[in-house]
Amino acid sequence: MKHVYLTMVAIALLAVTTPALATSSAQVAATTTASASTTESETGAYVGFEVDAVTEVPSDWGLFWRGVGERVRLVTTFDTVEKAELRLKYAEERQAIAEQIIAESDDDDAIDRAERVLARSSKLVEQVSERMDDIVGRADDRAERLLENITLFEARRTERIADIEARILERVEDPERLERILNRLDTELSLIHI
Repeated sequence: MKHVYLTMVAIALLAVTTPALATSSAQVAATTTASASTTESETGAYVGFEVDAVTEVPSDWGLFWRGVGERVRLVTTFDTVEKAELRLKYAEERQAIAEQIIAESDDDDAIDRAERVLARSSKLVEQVSERMDDIVGRADDRAERLLENITLFEARRTERIADIEARILERVEDPERLERILNRLDTELSLIHI
């Protein structure tokens, strides 16, 4: 039992301390990170956390390791506001990845992959939405900052989903598939309400 515990701790430390596993060397060179205090990125100005700009789509393996790192970071974060900020950050990055996937490829596999990435983004947004009562009930600067970031996230998400929807309308010819994809995008748009 002790060996299982030590192995799990080693894997968690590896996932947290080596984020380079989640990206290729070309992606590391192409990905830019903004400053931590006020982040000016492709997504707008988030305050208090940084969002990585996505310039290259990670492989399936890279997405797997990205998800492992995200989950480990969320499990080891105990503050409600900080956890919500992390979830917003990860959801924003996932939406940017989905948009990049659609922009780079025309095939059905790319659309399916983008749907899976958006599904993870939706799950993260749902988790933030579930904790909104706790966050709104707090009367501190960090909670107010988070609410401002959520408003910015919603505006950017609406734009991004509209862009993705327009690209999909151009590429998908099967009406049933198109309806299913558009329903998922509508679901994505309706998740957070303050």
